[in-house]
Amino acid sequence: MKKKICGLLMVIYSIFAFLPSSASAIKVKLRLDLPLGGSYSVNGLDSFVSQGGFGLGLGVLIPYDQDMDIETGYEYSSVRFNNTSESYKGSYTSHFLKLGGSYFGLQITDSYRLLTGATFDLPLAGQAEVTRKSDQESQSSSDFGGWGIYANAGITNGNMDYYLFYDQRKRSYGLTPPGKSEKLSWTTSQYGLGVGFTF
Repeated sequence: MKKKICGLLMVIYSIFAFLPSSASAIKVKLRLDLPLGGSYSVNGLDSFVSQGGFGLGLGVLIPYDQDMDIETGYEYSSVRFNNTSESYKGSYTSHFLKLGGSYFGLQITDSYRLLTGATFDLPLAGQAEVTRKSDQESQSSSDFGGWGIYANAGITNGNMDYYLFYDQRKRSYGLTPPGKSEKLSWTTSQYGLGVGFTF
């Protein structure tokens, strides 16, 4: 875990070191994404049903020029689940580093510009645990791997963004549930509407 955090700090330092001298102040963006649909697939269990969870994220925009920002950030999520036959229960957490960019150089009206952006998300750390309900046998692992992508397109007036988004994540933990032969991994995707505020 300490090595991964040191790696994250080195990436952030490298971004700052190579910024053009004309770049203005760093901006922070808060996003609220409202999923409208999506899908998931899971290996290692027949399927799963989310029993609740939450996610937190922090995004930082580093101006590259007047029409483009470098995007970096951090995302944490925690989910509890059952499989569809309710014979297993479990939970997983994941930490991702987000790296990408956004472009807003096409003027639509006097106040609004077209906004497009994307990030590639790299795994930092995570943990999963699965328990077989019949005998309470449990397995856990923090051998986390995976990747993610996030893309959005919409309009911006500088401080407020209104957009459509698509988000896909793949998570694996090197964990085989009790009584199963396949390692547990998830692929999830979702799409929807979002609003962002930059300050």
